[in-house]
Amino acid sequence: MSVRLLVMVLSLLIGRPLWGQSCACTAPENAVAALEQADLAFVGRCTFAESNWISGGMKYSFQVEQSWKKTTSTLYILSTPWEQDCGYTFEPGQSYLVFVRRKFTPKTFQCMGNRPLAEAGLELEALGPGLVPEPSALLMPLYWTLGALGVAILIFMVLVVLRQRRRRAGV
Repeated sequence: MSVRLLVMVLSLLIGRPLWGQSCACTAPENAVAALEQADLAFVGRCTFAESNWISGGMKYSFQVEQSWKKTTSTLYILSTPWEQDCGYTFEPGQSYLVFVRRKFTPKTFQCMGNRPLAEAGLELEALGPGLVPEPSALLMPLYWTLGALGVAILIFMVLVVLRQRRRRAGV
């Protein structure tokens, strides 16, 4: 009995139960209502998932195909709480219709209307045509770096070949 009392007291101090918690939110009635509540919606393929130990939950990256409400880049990263805290679970390699709220960082939840793309036909029809994403600002420095590295390697190879030719010519 004293252990249960201790757990209950700790639950009150922490602000949530330590056992048996489940999500109790309700999803919007339709995609238009979900879009009104969201800061951004997009269709994208989940490319990466990892545990987000800093804030709790999961962090996902998406390759965005189209968006609603505003244009976004082709690469989008968002987080979601643990599933028991109303977080939505995405599977890498699968495409989804995703609704996002952005206060400090982009987040999404079970009750926002997210769904696999294969099940989102009616929602996509209601949303209408989306916006085309912009090239990711995160990838542009990578392209420039790889290009500069390639040019540097090419110049180095030319200098090595020229040096070898001079040695053989006896100069």
